[in-house]
Amino acid sequence: QGKKPRSILRTPRLGVPGANSSSHVLKTIQDDDSMDPMQKAGMRLLAVAVIPIQSEIRRFLAKRESLNRMWALVVIQSHVRKYLVEKSLEEQDMAAAKIQHAFQDYLIREYARTIIQAVARRFLVQRAYSRFKS
Repeated sequence: QGKKPRSILRTPRLGVPGANSSSHVLKTIQDDDSMDPMQKAGMRLLAVAVIPIQSEIRRFLAKRESLNRMWALVVIQSHVRKYLVEKSLEEQDMAAAKIQHAFQDYLIREYARTIIQAVARRFLVQRAYSRFKS
């Protein structure tokens, strides 16, 4: 009264992804009366065995493609990070150059002030000395 278990020798596994692609092969095998029953059974087994093999190959290729794309993204990200770091480094170099330039200007002004003060003091001392002498 229950359903009789299906043999893979007689019918294809329906509902399996990709089973429809080999169903036309199975129909051709079943319609071909020139083959003996053992040959038909072997061909049916091969047709049904192709599905998992193709599925595994597709999975492998998809995984490889996914890994290739992932590594491509990693390379792109590393180049973008490198660009951003170099840009930031250039900005920091420019800022450091501005600070150095400002400090050098300050040192030059300080040195000039010191020289001017020394000349002025020398003049005042010489004038005082010449007044004292005369």
